[in-house]
Amino acid sequence: MPRVKRGVTAHASHKKVLDAAKGFRGRRKNVFRVANEAVMKAGQYAYRDRRQRKRQFRALWIARINAAVREMGIDMNYSQFMCGLKKAAIEIDRKVLADMAVFDQPAFAKIAEQAKASLGAKTCRPRTEGRPARASLFLFRNNEFAHESRRNSQGCRAGVRGCRQPAHPRSGQGPLPGQERRHPSQMKGLGALPAEERKAAGARINQLKDQVETLLRARRDAIQAAELARQLAAESLDVTLPGRGDAVAALHPVTRTMARIEALFASIGFAVADGPEIETDFYNFTALNIPENHPARAMHDTFYLEGGNLLRTHTSPVQVHYMQKQQPPLRIIAPGRVYRCDSDVTHTPMFHQVEGLWVDESASFADLKGVLADFMARFFERDNLPVRFRPSFFPFTEPSAEMDIGCVICEGAGCRVCSHTGWLEVLGCGMVHPNVFGHVGIDAERYQGFAFGLGVERLAMLRYGVDDLRLFFENDLRFLRQFA
Repeated sequence: MPRVKRGVTAHASHKKVLDAAKGFRGRRKNVFRVANEAVMKAGQYAYRDRRQRKRQFRALWIARINAAVREMGIDMNYSQFMCGLKKAAIEIDRKVLADMAVFDQPAFAKIAEQAKASLGAKTCRPRTEGRPARASLFLFRNNEFAHESRRNSQGCRAGVRGCRQPAHPRSGQGPLPGQERRHPSQMKGLGALPAEERKAAGARINQLKDQVETLLRARRDAIQAAELARQLAAESLDVTLPGRGDAVAALHPVTRTMARIEALFASIGFAVADGPEIETDFYNFTALNIPENHPARAMHDTFYLEGGNLLRTHTSPVQVHYMQKQQPPLRIIAPGRVYRCDSDVTHTPMFHQVEGLWVDESASFADLKGVLADFMARFFERDNLPVRFRPSFFPFTEPSAEMDIGCVICEGAGCRVCSHTGWLEVLGCGMVHPNVFGHVGIDAERYQGFAFGLGVERLAMLRYGVDDLRLFFENDLRFLRQFA
């Protein structure tokens, strides 16, 4: 005989029971029975505590009603009281009656009289000794909250005035926490009052509530005002003190000097070139016609790295890179950081240098003098700044010269800065050596050029009147703010 297919409702019920049984699966009859028993047992445990709490509350309501009836001198027990209410056609929940017995005894007394009158001359069961005392004690304990909630306005004022702490910001209440929460219990008892008394009782409760809220609000404002006054007195500011100025950032004096140099050379057609700070021996020495026995290659003057590399001692390698990639005519400056093993008042291990290069078919020493004299005059903003060129030696230039300018401190009269000579040495220069052109593949018979190199910190010291080069790198804000 074919198996009958279950209906939708039966299948859903079966699946629900199996799912609730936490893992029981299968369609056999024994498995289904075990699963069903497990679910029913779990349900009994789930509702057992709830039923027990409900019984406890029901016993509490009955005890309150019994205690209130005996306190009023009415010879009735709970069963007779509820029977009288039923005969008088008064339907009130037991919980409401229990609340009225504690919080609104006058209304409860009237309801009890009506219940007693509806019973007529029927005799009540005599009460046993000891029960009234226990009931009275129970009612007394539960009436403490009722007496406190019905305190008059004078008692409220005294309690509010005694508060010294402001309300918690999340409580939503005043200095008397819980005062507002007691009024709803009294409002619930209004339903048990006759219609002619309900309006007056509600008005009295609302009036007391408004009075308490007004007192709480006023006290809270007073406490907050006192706290604000205390804070203002403790944290007062002296308005006679100077205010704090806005912190404004500014460029470092070396950075400002570098930008000024680049702008002045760019105005006469020089491009700005850049290169790596870690160089090889070829670009830093060999390509610039510096022989192997030159003092610049010594360990005490150059920072050597592993693998044969070194930190560049000048920015001239940038010129070599540029001439390998570009063909004349060329006009560039190469600003950047350079490194040497030297540290004193006028030297630091790291400093900034700007080197220039001009290569063309007709470049001459006269062009070199004109470019540098014009630059110095515009840099120091002196129209008639005296300059002079002294013969010197550099491996990568021939002829070579040192350029001096008239002392910008003493105007040539002689001072400590210029060693009382009236002249300041500012840079070295000269015509590019033919061997340098040979290393970069430029025809020295067709092209010629000149090069120069100057220290940025040296010009910054002269422009801003600084006598110690190391001050630029100590990051003393008191010193640096002078140039902001």
